[in-house]
Amino acid sequence: MPQYTGRRRGPTKGELRERAILEGAARLLKRRPPARVTVEEIAAEAGISPSTFYFYFESKQAVLAALVGAVTARLRSDLGGWLAGDDAAGEALDAALATTACLWREQGALLRAAFFEPGTAPVLRAAMEEFTDWLVAGMSERIERDRRAGRALPGPPARALAAALVRAIIANFALAGETEEDADGRATAATLRTVIVRAIYGEEEPARASG
Repeated sequence: MPQYTGRRRGPTKGELRERAILEGAARLLKRRPPARVTVEEIAAEAGISPSTFYFYFESKQAVLAALVGAVTARLRSDLGGWLAGDDAAGEALDAALATTACLWREQGALLRAAFFEPGTAPVLRAAMEEFTDWLVAGMSERIERDRRAGRALPGPPARALAAALVRAIIANFALAGETEEDADGRATAATLRTVIVRAIYGEEEPARASG
């Protein structure tokens, strides 16, 4: 029976190639929209042949879906901290918006295509709709919880307010990446922070509920 040496297994050749494909596609998507990126270009960027590409991914859409999945997983992780917490206008919200700005800056072309282009592949559209539904539900629960605790203002139905805020977040980050004035999305993140906090709590730095 072989002895355990304590070494961690490194990535396999296949895992490295799959990573190279995804990273190569991500680099290409920083320069142009998904519709103008081909499998041949992705393969060349990854340093492999097109036939090797198809050993790991069945299509370009499968690569795009994997990239979208990685982006939404990161967004869920960072946004989840604020959605589950009770710090209305603190570090958790700032971190969530900073991550969102960063991801729109890195993968804006992919995200704009997934959210807004009529011809978006069904798998990408489904991923975006699932993420949007998750975010609306989480923000709605956060609003209702804060209203019960006396931290948030009464107002329109929580889900309607959450849906409006989510649409504003997506639309504003999508536009930020297309303007030179706020290419990194930081100003947009700061503006959205104010919009979110004032829409839910009515003031820039709401007081914590005692007890």
